Amino acid sequence: MYSVAEKIYTIYHKKTGMTNSVKEYLKKELIWFAVVLIAFLGVLTIVSQEDGGMDMWAYVVATTAFTFVWIIKSYLIKRFAPED
Repeated sequence: MYSVAEKIYTIYHKKTGMTNSVKEYLKKELIWFAVVLIAFLGVLTIVSQEDGGMDMWAYVVATTAFTFVWIIKSYLIKRFAPED
């Protein structure tokens, strides 16, 4: 699922570029983060229904891991992205 989220974000990043102000860029990134996180948790919920469902801690761990990976990915993209 994360690779799908990464592809969606990459396409979005190429279309919008980094020419907007920092405030607008962060707002767009947070919106995309929220949408992809909800989709990620939705897929986890659907998949886990076959195994009897997930408990609350599984969602906490999945959300924390997703957030941690997103932060690292965003930092690396901003750090190594070519300057306009």
